[in-house]
Amino acid sequence: MNVDGATAWTCYYTDFPIVRVSEGKLTGWHNHVTGIKALAVSGSRAALYGGYGPDHDRLAVGLLDGDRFQQTGEYRLVLPGGAPLPPQALVIGRGACLHLLSGDDWYQLAISDLPRQPRS
Repeated sequence: MNVDGATAWTCYYTDFPIVRVSEGKLTGWHNHVTGIKALAVSGSRAALYGGYGPDHDRLAVGLLDGDRFQQTGEYRLVLPGGAPLPPQALVIGRGACLHLLSGDDWYQLAISDLPRQPRS
């Protein structure tokens, strides 16, 4: 779940649709990415973190287009310097940012920091 002002976002088990609750209205987008643990949204851009098994550190980025999430990129979320995320790291979405808490360290990743176009 992500809360941004008076708007709440969620992406829930089993089909992991992206759902926005705003002003008493539900809006949803179909999604093929599964195992999502956190999401961040900015306008029509969304970043979905997590997955099952080897995709535990996946970051899927894309656009909310019509009634679907159109994925434009996929990355691995790592610590600064490239080290893998520790298993106990906690990732939370708030507004347009993902917050990563690991031990005494707090990192932030904004959707605006992510590439807009697919990687070649």
